[in-house]
Amino acid sequence: IFGIDQDLWSHGLNYNQGELAEALGLLRVLRAANLKMLRALNDEQMERRGVHNERGPESVRKMMQMIAGHDLLHRNQIKRIKRAHGVD
Repeated sequence: IFGIDQDLWSHGLNYNQGELAEALGLLRVLRAANLKMLRALNDEQMERRGVHNERGPESVRKMMQMIAGHDLLHRNQIKRIKRAHGVD
């Protein structure tokens, strides 16, 4: 499992030039697909491990928890930006 440079990743995808509605729609679709896949896993599958090149051994469960935390950070970021622009 390889870590990425988040800033380089977002720069390469030109996030700042995209449409907000399109980005939010894509986020909704990807999040729903990931949740569906993760909810289908049993306990044994959730404990399967890979080795991250920066953090070492990680289970699917641990990665899911990290992604969920990351998701919450972005959801709160979106709420702050929308509030700052007077959008509900």
